[in-house]
Amino acid sequence: MREFSVTSSLSSLSQFSSQIQNPNSISSESSLFPPCIFLLLASPSSSDHHHSHVHTHEYRAFQFRPASLSFEPRSLDVVNIGPAFRGHYGAFAPNSNLPPLDCGPHDSPMISDGGDETMGKMKQATKDQRELNQCAEGFEVGRLSRMMGSEAKNYTEGLEELYQKMLVKIENLSGLVEKSSAMVIEQENHNRKLKHKILRSAASE
Repeated sequence: MREFSVTSSLSSLSQFSSQIQNPNSISSESSLFPPCIFLLLASPSSSDHHHSHVHTHEYRAFQFRPASLSFEPRSLDVVNIGPAFRGHYGAFAPNSNLPPLDCGPHDSPMISDGGDETMGKMKQATKDQRELNQCAEGFEVGRLSRMMGSEAKNYTEGLEELYQKMLVKIENLSGLVEKSSAMVIEQENHNRKLKHKILRSAASE
C-alpha cells in the first residue's frame, strides 16, 4: 500500500521522468517516460553464513499503470556479469497483484469540490477503507499518505501500528478457524454417537 502511493507520486513528477528518443519520429523530438517500475529485492538471512559467498536474491517486479492505478506483475530475467555466479540467477513471474488503494487523505482539496465528483471519491474512499479493514481493522486509509515522501521517516509509529493491526487481524482469523474446526469435530462426534444409538436401537428390535 505504501509502495503504491510512493510509485503513484513518483510517476506524476516530471523531474523524475526520462527522455526517450522516438525512433518513428522524423524530427529529433523525444518523449518523457515517467518512472513506473517497482522492484522488491530480498537478500538471504544472515543466519545462512555458510552460503554468504553466494550472491543470491529474490526479485519481484511490477509495472505501474497510471490509467488504472494498479500494479501489473512482470517477469524479470537477471543476468550477472560474473559467469561463475550466473547459474544462481533465473527468471520468474510474481503470482499476485498489489491491491490498488487510493492513499489520499479524506480532507484533501481534491475531494472538496462538490458535486458528483465528490460523491464518487467518497464512495471510493469507503471502498478502499473496506479493503484495508480486511487486513488491518480500524486503520484509516487516509493515514497511508503520511507514509510516503520526506515526512515518512517521522511516521514510523504509524507503520508499526499498521503492522500491529494486521497481526491482530491474522490472529483473529486464526482463532475463528480454530473455533470452527473444533465445532466441526464436535458435530462429527455428536453425529457419530447418534448413528451408533440408532443402530443399537434397530438391533435391539
